[in-house]
Amino acid sequence: MHLVKTLLKFVPVRRWLPVPGKFLGKAEDCTDLVNSLYKAAVGRLPDEIALAGNVARLQAGTPLGVLAEDLVRSDEFRDRHGPSEIVDCEYLTALYRDGLGRQPDPEGLASWLAEGQKGATRAQVLAGVASSDEALKNCLPAATQPEAVSGAGLQNHSITARAEILLAPVPRSALIIEIGPSYNPIAPKAEGWNTKTLDHTNREGLIAHYRGEPGVDVDRIEEVDFIWSGGPLSEALPTALHGTFDAFVASHVIEHTPDLIAFLEAAAVLLKSDGVVVLAVPDKRYCFDYFQPLTTTGQLLAAHAERRARHTPRLAFDHFAYAVKNGGVGAWGQHPTREMRFFYPIEEARKLFASIEANEEYIDLHAWRFTPASFQLLLLELARLGETDWRVDRITPANGCEFYAWLRRGGAASVASLTETDLAAQRVALLRSTLLETKEQIDWLLAGEPEPRDRSQCCE
Repeated sequence: MHLVKTLLKFVPVRRWLPVPGKFLGKAEDCTDLVNSLYKAAVGRLPDEIALAGNVARLQAGTPLGVLAEDLVRSDEFRDRHGPSEIVDCEYLTALYRDGLGRQPDPEGLASWLAEGQKGATRAQVLAGVASSDEALKNCLPAATQPEAVSGAGLQNHSITARAEILLAPVPRSALIIEIGPSYNPIAPKAEGWNTKTLDHTNREGLIAHYRGEPGVDVDRIEEVDFIWSGGPLSEALPTALHGTFDAFVASHVIEHTPDLIAFLEAAAVLLKSDGVVVLAVPDKRYCFDYFQPLTTTGQLLAAHAERRARHTPRLAFDHFAYAVKNGGVGAWGQHPTREMRFFYPIEEARKLFASIEANEEYIDLHAWRFTPASFQLLLLELARLGETDWRVDRITPANGCEFYAWLRRGGAASVASLTETDLAAQRVALLRSTLLETKEQIDWLLAGEPEPRDRSQCCE
C-alpha cells in the first residue's frame, strides 16, 4: 500500500477535532497512536509518564494534531529536525525513516511536498504519518531496560518473539533459504518452516564447535542442507534452485561477509522477483564494535572491486585491537555503559595482522559496522550507483544489540527517479541521523560515568 493513498486523506487539523466530550477510542488504540507519534517525531517511544498522560488526553478528546503540535515545539524535536517550519524533503525523509522504517517512495514524497506548499504544517504532516496503518504496524517496542545479552541475543524479545518479528512478512508456505543459522535458527525446520540452510560446516561440525559454549543449546542445531566453502553463496546451491526462494534470512551474517555487495548479489540470484531479504544486524553502538567507525560506501565498493574472498590484514588488526567488553559482555543494549575493557592485547592484533599477510588463512571477523541510518544510507547510495537493486523496505531502531531490516527489489528505479537535489537531501538527512544515533551512544556513555567529585574534596 502506498503511503500516499492513506495519508492524502489527512488535511487540516480541524479534521482531528473531536465531538465535545466524545470518547475517542480504546486505551490500546490510543497507546498505539501515541507510540507512533513519538516514534515518527523523535525516533523513540515515550516514557511511561508521557505515554500515560497523552493517552489520557486523547481519550478525553484532545485532537491528535494538538499532541503533534506539542511535540513539534519541543526541544528534542528541534534538536532532531532543526528550527525550520518548512515541510521539505529532509523532514519528510526523517518522518518516513523513523515512523515507517523506510525511505520515502517518489510518489509519496512528491505528494507530501505538494501538501507542504499548500500550507500543511510540520505538525499536520507528522500526525498524518503517525496515524497511518503502516506507521502503526511499524511501531515496535524499543529496548529500555538494562540487561546483559549474548552476541546474538536480544534484549527485550525472546527467541520466539524475535523470530516472529523477523518473519512477519514471510508466510508459512514460503520457501526460505537461511544463511548461517548455526545454533540459533530464525526459521527452524522443527517448527514447520520450509527452510533450506547454508552454513560453513555440517551439523556434526557445528555441534562439535559449540558444545560447552555458555548459553548455547546444541540441540537447536539442525541439519545443514548446503555447505559453503568459498566463492559466491549462490554457487553453493544447485542452479535449479536459483530464483525459487521466497525469503533470504540472515541473522548476524552480513557484517562478516568479505564482499557485502556480492552477498546482496547472491540474494538476488536465489530469490524470486518478489522475494524478501530478512536481516538481523548488530548495531555497532551496542556491541564490541563500539569504538569502530561506521562503514562507508567507498569501502564496500573497494571490497567488491577486489572480489574480496577473505578479510584484509587491516580489517583483522582493527577488529581485534579495538573489540571491547562492556561490563564483561560483548553485546548489550540501551542502558548506561559500565567498565570498558579490551578483548585482546594490542600485540595479539599485530600478530594476527602478520599472520594474515603471510598466508591465505580465512579469519572470521566483523568487516562492516552499521547503525540503522548508516545502513539505509549504504543501500541508497549503492542503488544509485547501480551496484544493487535492493532497497530498504522497512527497518527498526536498535533493540538490544541489533536492529532488523527487510529488503526488497526496486531500489535502482526508486533512486533513479529522484532528482539530484532530492537525492542529496535524503543523503544529508541520513548522515545527520547517523550523528544523532552517535549522540545516543554518547548519552549512554555519559550516563554510565561516575558522578564528579565535589571540588572542595579535591583540595583536601
